[in-house]
Amino acid sequence: MIRMNHSTHLAVPVFSDTVEGLRAALLTAIDAGATLVEVRLDLCGEITDDDVRTAMTNAPPSAQLLLTYRSVAQGGECEEEDEARLCRIDRLAPWFDLIDVELDTWRSSERHRELVRQALVEPGERPLQSEAPSRRRLILSVHDFRGRPKSMQNDLLECVETPACDIVKIAWSARSVRDCLEAFEILRSCPKPAIAICMGAPGVVSRLLAPRYGAFATFASLDRQQITAPGQLTISELKTTYRWDALNEATSIFGVIGHPVSHSLSPATHNRVFSARGVNAVYTPLDVAPGYEPLKAFLLESESRPSAGFRGFSVTIPHKLHAMRFLQEQGGHIDAIAGRVGAINTLAFDPDGGWRGTNTDYAGALAAITTGLGMSPQRLAGIRATVLGAGGVSRAVIAALVDHGAIVTLSNRTEERMAPMRDEFGIQTAPWERRDASEADLIVNCTSVGMAPDTEATPWTGNAFAGGSVVFDTVYTPEETRLTRDAMGAGATVIRGTAMFAGQAAAQWAFWFGAATGDDAYERATRDAIDACATDANAPTDF
Repeated sequence: MIRMNHSTHLAVPVFSDTVEGLRAALLTAIDAGATLVEVRLDLCGEITDDDVRTAMTNAPPSAQLLLTYRSVAQGGECEEEDEARLCRIDRLAPWFDLIDVELDTWRSSERHRELVRQALVEPGERPLQSEAPSRRRLILSVHDFRGRPKSMQNDLLECVETPACDIVKIAWSARSVRDCLEAFEILRSCPKPAIAICMGAPGVVSRLLAPRYGAFATFASLDRQQITAPGQLTISELKTTYRWDALNEATSIFGVIGHPVSHSLSPATHNRVFSARGVNAVYTPLDVAPGYEPLKAFLLESESRPSAGFRGFSVTIPHKLHAMRFLQEQGGHIDAIAGRVGAINTLAFDPDGGWRGTNTDYAGALAAITTGLGMSPQRLAGIRATVLGAGGVSRAVIAALVDHGAIVTLSNRTEERMAPMRDEFGIQTAPWERRDASEADLIVNCTSVGMAPDTEATPWTGNAFAGGSVVFDTVYTPEETRLTRDAMGAGATVIRGTAMFAGQAAAQWAFWFGAATGDDAYERATRDAIDACATDANAPTDF
């Protein structure tokens, strides 16, 4: 097992309704790198106490074991009364190093508190267990699946002031990614070891960045089928994609801002390059709800907490235009390319120098198109191009094509989004219903149509491809879309979105760090990330 350079436990919940299944899950979790194994007794069906003891007999002496028997009220599946639950915890406690009890249960009666205290001091029974503590440790926990608990500060204070409580745990359903910043502050300021988790897609970052902020533990599942809370990642994702073993309090944080972001290859790609280059940084998904105000609120919040460590962001659907507006309002530096495109896909933040923004889609699209066509940018002059979609990526594609002399026709579902771009770039427009009416040498899909999970959708109609045409789909998940598959079947040349993705990602690195990687690091990292997703049954499709 790799020795971590931080003290945050990587905890993996295990459960089964058989002795063999529970034993196997326990050993699998330890082999996978778990430093704390949580036995979720409430998810173990009708398994008996003797079955649990038998399964625990095989636990390595060095393994840290946590017993949790979660009530329905706190998101578990145990329907027993609190006293019956606590009596069972007391009976099994000798086989564990820690127990988890809900704060509501602890505060409900003196009888319940006495049962918990008794469980903490029961003599240990695990065979060959070395250096057994004089008493096991208690996690007092609060879970709210509806949102941020109104009583959160009082709950935290009560846990801290309870002498029997060794570790404070609070988990709530995140309203937005900004909740994670509050969780990080809890971890930093709590006088006792703490676990603070925001559940759901906006809260994923609270799980994977736990070591940077000194959390006692974070929780990860063995696989996607054994997730015990919304937003939980797998242990493989944490250790492989998100560089768990390399994280520390000095780690710089980068991430992709969008909605949704679970499909993005960016974390797997950027983190591979960070690792190869030995950079103390991690790249995370940041699910920010649609609309300008949610983006603005998150960016201002991250700016106001420089100790949080955010240093740069990729910006994707639907926030590229919002990011431009944010920099304009905040007086950030917008480079010439971003100004030409009118959209931002890359942000950098320096606590001493403020915000900077650029658009690397321009360079990524231009390189993908010219490489796919086998020609220099100068030879794009006179090429007839139809661009589908009027969002941020289409602005970059259109700017690159127009700047090099291409004749562009834009088609979008709504006329009001096309009109400003028609006037700004001096291009033609066509109603969505007639997007395939004119012959085009190059068709570029800049919509999200065909993106996972809706992979059978296409923005084009039938096989309406002109002879010898080239089709460029900026969608890269999946790598082969319905559009590119149909185009190849009709004899058209295809340019996949991964070409543009790798190019723009390499340009983002250069923007953040001030110099290019100097090789094909991002092409290789993108290919490796795609191959890993193709073979990994645990690859996420949703948080």
